[in-house]
Amino acid sequence: MMNKENGHKSRAVRKRQEALVDLILGGKYYSQQAILDALKEREKNLDEEFGISQSTLSRDLQVLEIDKSSEGFYVVSPNLEEDRRGAALDGLLALANAKAHHPIDFTCITCDEGYEKLVAKGIRGKYKEKVLATICDAGKVLIVHSPSEGENFGDDINKIFAKG
Repeated sequence: MMNKENGHKSRAVRKRQEALVDLILGGKYYSQQAILDALKEREKNLDEEFGISQSTLSRDLQVLEIDKSSEGFYVVSPNLEEDRRGAALDGLLALANAKAHHPIDFTCITCDEGYEKLVAKGIRGKYKEKVLATICDAGKVLIVHSPSEGENFGDDINKIFAKG
């Protein structure tokens, strides 16, 4: 069972480690002393107190898998960076109340370069109830559409081409 003091302490540890990771991602530090100095400066600027010692910093660096690069400065492991990006995205999706909608289909049409915007506009006009979005680039039109009931949207598009 976690008491209030332990819960507060683990929040403080997480906050200190987040500050450490942010610091390493934001600059090049060649020694632990330079990191300590930067953290103390950050404490002053943000009116926070991490109360970090050399031994605590060494432990945090090890726990967070922060090591020196071949150039001699401290770097965050790619796994930690990926985990942070994932956590940030999770937080953003929760904040935005985002939901995934399935199923959605895609159809890609190729055409002569320069015509993709006109083709996309025509597709959106004719199939406005089915087309969710079009993306155009270099002679290609990607159509994002709702799945068709019965006949496939792709089949509808192919019928247009069969007429020509």
